[in-house]
Amino acid sequence: MKNLYDLSFWINIKAGPDEQEKIFKILEKYNCEIVQELKTLPKRKNLAYPIGSETTGYFGTIYFKTQDTSVIPKIESELKRMENILRFLIVKRKTLPQIFKKVEVEQSNNLLEKV
Repeated sequence: MKNLYDLSFWINIKAGPDEQEKIFKILEKYNCEIVQELKTLPKRKNLAYPIGSETTGYFGTIYFKTQDTSVIPKIESELKRMENILRFLIVKRKTLPQIFKKVEVEQSNNLLEKV
């Protein structure tokens, strides 16, 4: 059975939101299945407190699954080495957040209407 994880991250404002692609590549490298991602680029937001000299950054979240839990420390290690990742947090989840469940239901209803 695959475990569901939530990876939330802050990207340096100077690097830009495209830095998220590097995170996707890390997850793919460890055979993680990306379940749900924000369909837009990470959002620019003000930080609650400065991190180094940065006061703003891009905040994003990626939901992924993996069966091999031993890859989580490896993913964390690679994210720590990325200079443009200000902070990140990986949390094991039981289910997707309610908002994604609503979107999935609406999308399936739209598909039924088209048929």
